[in-house]
Amino acid sequence: MPRLFDLSTSSSAVLGIVSELPTRYGHEQLSVSVGKDRVGLTGWIIDCTIGKEADFDEGTARLVIADLLERELIKLTETQRLEATPKGIVMWHQLKTT
Repeated sequence: MPRLFDLSTSSSAVLGIVSELPTRYGHEQLSVSVGKDRVGLTGWIIDCTIGKEADFDEGTARLVIADLLERELIKLTETQRLEATPKGIVMWHQLKTT
């Protein structure tokens, strides 16, 4: 299945979390929440998006977050919280409608 906008399913899920819950998580908190021991709303979103059995641990989550930062789809605020950039928000809205 081709990846929309060249984002993996896990990258799309993390972009969605950061877009829908801006400044809620720092990068380490998000990595733990979506990693192997998924917790809370973010863990549930990851489970629903990529599946409960998907091999998506904290290290992979860090790589996904780093990639999204590098692509300038998300950014760190002054308080070291993650939020989507305008470019990331537009992409997320396009992903949601497909």
